Amino acid sequence: MWRGYIDRRQMNILIKNDLQISVHYFNFRETQETIGKKKVNLGTIRQAPGIKKAVYNYKNRGIYDGEWFGGFRHGYGTMKWNDGSTYRGQWSFGKASGKGVFSFPNGD
Repeated sequence: MWRGYIDRRQMNILIKNDLQISVHYFNFRETQETIGKKKVNLGTIRQAPGIKKAVYNYKNRGIYDGEWFGGFRHGYGTMKWNDGSTYRGQWSFGKASGKGVFSFPNGD
């Protein structure tokens, strides 16, 4: 509860100071890119029925290396964004889910 209070307080300070907040991690456009009308070649290594392991380069210069189910990041994988941030952990139908570690470019 304390951590949530501190986070809300810091967010209110940012809003009061009229700072722009840029959130480009885990956005919906990344998922739309891989489940769109066009088929995306996600590799051929089969691990389980329907699960494939492959590397995909996004249009925003992000790179995902991990497991796929259809056009969704699903299973274990690593997403690296172009600013140097990374998420290494579990994915469920395109969303970070379960255990994982998010690292900012400054090491936090």
